[in-house]
Amino acid sequence: MFKKLTVTLTIIFLFLIGIGCNNNNDNPPGTDPGTDRTPAQQFEHWTNLLGFDMLDVAKSADWIEKHEDEISIPDSIDFMDVHYVLELGVVMYGVVITTDHNGKYRVGKQRAFGRGWPPDKTPLKIGDKLPYSFPVDVNIEWSGNSFSESEFKELLKNSTDNFVFKAKETYARKDVGGSTVTYTSPKGATIHYNADRIITQIEGAVFKRHHGLR
Repeated sequence: MFKKLTVTLTIIFLFLIGIGCNNNNDNPPGTDPGTDRTPAQQFEHWTNLLGFDMLDVAKSADWIEKHEDEISIPDSIDFMDVHYVLELGVVMYGVVITTDHNGKYRVGKQRAFGRGWPPDKTPLKIGDKLPYSFPVDVNIEWSGNSFSESEFKELLKNSTDNFVFKAKETYARKDVGGSTVTYTSPKGATIHYNADRIITQIEGAVFKRHHGLR
């Protein structure tokens, strides 16, 4: 279902691009021919017309810096051109990046999506419990001896599994209640966890972001 949502939102983005960016028009997108608007007024009119809530220059730079390990940005974005952030984990919030009249990157969000900004991501750490959707393969070598219940539980507790995260790839997992958690690793990582899905070891760094149902 998460993949279907991503495809649907991508189609919406492409439709909005067709509305907001007309490269065959000599006038900047969102402006009318013959108007006397300054570049600053053109930018404000355009963002309101397309329903963008824009961060200021400083907050935009901070947002880009905080998310640069999980999103891609073109080498340059023209004045009032739009780059839609389509990476998994951010796409459902309608985030865009554009360039204002001063040549500065500005980060905005489509009001039509009705969500807030993407929640902050937090690092996974030893002791964290993974969602039920993470697989657990319990491999116990049978020695021919019989085990007491306490001994079997101890074997189960000490068995481990691992999951490998590729660099800058986002992984989505269902959490309890049907909400979604996304995981990203800037440089790739491997986590080890036991039969209770408790993390016992982390090689590298992994970050998670919890997405509510609304």
